[in-house]
Parts: sequence; structure tokens; C-alpha cells
Amino acid sequence: MMPEMNGFEVCKRIKENPLTQHIHVIILSAKGQLDDKIKGLTFGADDYMTKPFEPRELESRISLLLRYEENEQLLHPITKLPTKARLTQHIKRKIDNNEQFTIFNFSIENFDKYIDAFGCKKANELLVLMSRVLVNAKNTASPNNLKETFVGHTLENSFVVVSENKTLDEPIIQSFQK
Repeated sequence: MMPEMNGFEVCKRIKENPLTQHIHVIILSAKGQLDDKIKGLTFGADDYMTKPFEPRELESRISLLLRYEENEQLLHPITKLPTKARLTQHIKRKIDNNEQFTIFNFSIENFDKYIDAFGCKKANELLVLMSRVLVNAKNTASPNNLKETFVGHTLENSFVVVSENKTLDEPIIQSFQK
């Protein structure tokens, strides 16, 4: 057992601090009761293993967390839409497969002024709203080609849609106007 403070408290402090909350925590404990495991995960642990443990299993769990982190970095932190890296992968795959596609770019004009006037919280809400409009329009206009239509958030105020549907911009604009 740890002196001074238990592992749950250490985990809680790491996850509550904005400077350290991104650090992955795997609790490795002699306490193997279900309540202990639930408590560890409730305090923010990314995983919980009991002793004795197999080092290869621990190594695999660490690799899984790192792989998950790599994928998370390919998503915009606010809208959870794919970012420029995934857009590049998607377009490259289409070009390699000699597929036809259209790229639509949607930007929120005067976004900096919007932030100044309403603040970051409202600006983030606008970004989420814009992402929902794009995804909903994609789902409505291209129900048969959902996997082939890409919606991404590439810059602070810029979104990209890549689709075989050359008129996909029309329902998106109509939806946004509503």
C-alpha cells in the first residue's frame, strides 16, 4: 500500500489537474474486488489490473492506450470530427482508387469577431452546431454512401466535406439556414 495517499487519490489528482489530465493511468493493485476496480475507474483510471500480473498483458494494455491516443489526436477536440490528417488519408485513398469526388469547404465568416462578442463557450457551441448540421445533412442526403462521404473539421472555423454527391452542398446550406 502506498504511504501518505492511496492510488485512487493520486489518480483523482492527476485527472482533475488540466496540466496532467491527459496522462494515462493504469492502476496496478493487490486489491482485486469489483468495488475497488469500479472505484479506480470512477476516479479516472484508464485501466485497472490486479496483482499478480503478467508483464506482457500490462505491455499490451499500455500499447492499446497509446494506440487509442493516436486515434484521438486525429479528431478535433471540440467537434470530435476528423482533422486534416484524416482528410489527407481519405483523399489519398480516393485518388489511389481512382474514385471521383467533390470537396466542399464550409467556413464560418468573422469567427474571431464572434469569439470577441460572445466568448469561447458560445464559439465552441457554434462549432458543435456546425458539425451537427454537416453530419445530419450528410446522413440525410447520402444514406446509401455514408462511409464514402467524409466530414472533417480542418481549421478553427473551417469544415470540409468530401463526397461522390456533387450537389451535397445544397442540403447542407438549406439545413444551416434553418
